[in-house]
Amino acid sequence: MSLKFDEIFSKLNFKPTIIPFNKNEFKEEINLDYNKDVFGNLSGLLKCFKVAKENKGDLVFFLEDDYLHKKTLIEEMVLTYQRISSQTNKELILVPSDYPFLYMGERLTNVLAGSHRHWQTLDTVLCSFMTSKEILETYWDNFLLTCQNHNSPIEKYLNEICKKEICLSPIPSLSVHMANSNSIFGISPYIDVKKEWDNNEG
Repeated sequence: MSLKFDEIFSKLNFKPTIIPFNKNEFKEEINLDYNKDVFGNLSGLLKCFKVAKENKGDLVFFLEDDYLHKKTLIEEMVLTYQRISSQTNKELILVPSDYPFLYMGERLTNVLAGSHRHWQTLDTVLCSFMTSKEILETYWDNFLLTCQNHNSPIEKYLNEICKKEICLSPIPSLSVHMANSNSIFGISPYIDVKKEWDNNEG
């Protein structure tokens, strides 16, 4: 596996860092039996939040491992963040996927122009999103509360942030959540998944 990573990393124009992780590192901080599957998820999420808070930089991107992305994902999200943040004079939360649940009922939304596509406002997120260190530090208690218990939904305290700050997702999607195709959190509308998969193979 490390040889595969070495091959991938050799093609990058920056040097990535792999951070070792033991889920029991936060055994005393998470109020849950560490033998349960969800403990590992919350522990991994807490590790990501803490690493992001401790490191320098303006933007952080929390990304789960079951998404398929357009090759332009990072470029578009950074350019969109710069454009909309400068227009609104506010920090943002950008979600990479256009989830099916956004179209399951009537709701009010605003649509803004990003760098290459439109973005709609939301008040609900999953755990893959880009935001600023300022948001992370301002709402640090919400990030901690997300990981300390098995909330329903898991993103309960992240959603509280989205009710106070500008949270957006792309139309059409930049990422596809590779969940059950019938899930309201899964395959984005009007996306040819096979085509996107083939485009990423090169």
